[in-house]
Amino acid sequence: MRPDPRVGLAQEAEEILKSMLPLLSFEAKLITSIETNNVRIQMECEDAGRLIGRKGSTVNEIQFLLNRILQRRHKTIPRIFLDVNGSREKEKAATVNEELIARVQALADKVRRWGEPVELGAMNAEDRKIIEELFAEDQEMEVAKLGLKEDSGLQKMVLQLKKKFWYFSSIFSA
Repeated sequence: MRPDPRVGLAQEAEEILKSMLPLLSFEAKLITSIETNNVRIQMECEDAGRLIGRKGSTVNEIQFLLNRILQRRHKTIPRIFLDVNGSREKEKAATVNEELIARVQALADKVRRWGEPVELGAMNAEDRKIIEELFAEDQEMEVAKLGLKEDSGLQKMVLQLKKKFWYFSSIFSA
């Protein structure tokens, strides 16, 4: 039986992160876990606020760099997610997600009413995933992604009505 390639990749990611953090003046204990589609590295740090950064900007940038380094070395890799002292888990349960969902649902009502697509703006990967899951089972709405901003890892999304091909096929079959 062949060993799981995610284990080697997780170890490589952890080694890169161990060499990167001291260069940024951080000391952290790393705990790596392998999930079905990604690798999650938990960083335990005394200076968590500085490592997380404003609205998660510092840890997001480190995560982005780590993923880019690994993408250059390997053709296909699972996504590497970084978490500092469980902040992302706390963030998931926070009202930020509830506010995001409420705002997007209000925009979806607007799209349903007027039929015009609405741009949701640039979002990080976790916010995009929340929105994609929100509309995954929706029969009327779909989410389209626009270009990825290379330097930030943010991507714009558009909320729009699904195309109704059944209408055109019924016209041409007569």
